Amino acid sequence: MAREGLFLEPKGFTWWGGARFYRGEPCEVRYRLASTQGKDVKWIDFLGNGPWTAAPEQNDLEFFRQFGWEYVGPCGRLFVYRAENEEVRELDSDPCVQAIGIREVRNLELYSIISLAVILAIDYLLFFDETVFWWMACGLTPYWLVLSLPLLGLFLRYTFQAISMEGLRRKLSRGIPLDHQRPWRRGAWWNYVKKACICLTGLLVVVVFVYVFLADNLETPSTHYTPEEYPDDPPFATVADLAPAGEYRVNRASFVSGVTELESDWIPVSISWNEKADICLSDGQVYTASLCADYQETRWTWIAQGLVRDYRVMDKSLVNNVWSEYEILDLPELDVDYALAYTNTWGEPTLLIRNGTKVLHASFQQTGVGTLSLEEWTIQMSEAIQ
Repeated sequence: MAREGLFLEPKGFTWWGGARFYRGEPCEVRYRLASTQGKDVKWIDFLGNGPWTAAPEQNDLEFFRQFGWEYVGPCGRLFVYRAENEEVRELDSDPCVQAIGIREVRNLELYSIISLAVILAIDYLLFFDETVFWWMACGLTPYWLVLSLPLLGLFLRYTFQAISMEGLRRKLSRGIPLDHQRPWRRGAWWNYVKKACICLTGLLVVVVFVYVFLADNLETPSTHYTPEEYPDDPPFATVADLAPAGEYRVNRASFVSGVTELESDWIPVSISWNEKADICLSDGQVYTASLCADYQETRWTWIAQGLVRDYRVMDKSLVNNVWSEYEILDLPELDVDYALAYTNTWGEPTLLIRNGTKVLHASFQQTGVGTLSLEEWTIQMSEAIQ
């Protein structure tokens, strides 16, 4: 660039990895990087350069200027110097001394890695509350993954930089000097690839942010029905299947009745079923039952297993609003891969079963004569999803 009359501006490196140049008379210029060893550089500077990166001390500036080196500005964790005289001595000629400075830079990278790992963990806990697969069933996980890409990208960036700095430190510690004449253009393509990925990721994050938050499109595509309008036979037993024979009447006073189908690429079938009905028996007595069921068919078994874990976590957290064990109920032997029954916060018996890639989480409450026992209705539920 100097041969073309372009020279790096003071503090010319941008946060996204570009550089700014000013025009002058073409000449030969050597650039060198010096570590920030011993300088007050904030380890929480995730972008690597910016207002938190300190400048060299005045004594260092004067010392290097005497030998013909001019300070240009910061470059991430390093300081940039340049010299127009080809005869000037190198900044640091002892590889072992250079290794000490590189070790400090590597430590700063490690601090950033730890900080970003903590932030990613907090981000995960705040968004999912340890129920990642349940959020997946709602179709919201892809949004979180995209919006977390910048943090994840920075984490990977500093990880690779720390590995690179450690390799360089070991080389210098063995007394192997740096090769300043090594052609750099061979690996320059990798920088273009990284910058292209950064730009595409940034564009994707902006689009998703606008789509989710500004366009108010966070809701997963869904279809709503009333229980009697549902067009297909549900893949599980409903109140009409479980209740004794009689005249079926939907309880119109119930505000919870309704069926919602969600669309999700990872969980093709997701049904939320809320039904409350009165059954008028032949002797005039009324049997009332309500069913709240969540049913999912996943693409892979490991997602179904994760859903089972998430349902248990959510139900535990609802018991008296503390992380305490709910009351486990005895179940008959069911022909499914996993089955558990317990009482929830409101004392309703809740059934959680998994059979292959199918998961059913159902609470069934009933009043009146002829109520079904736990054994009877759980057997019917398990048979319906086999």
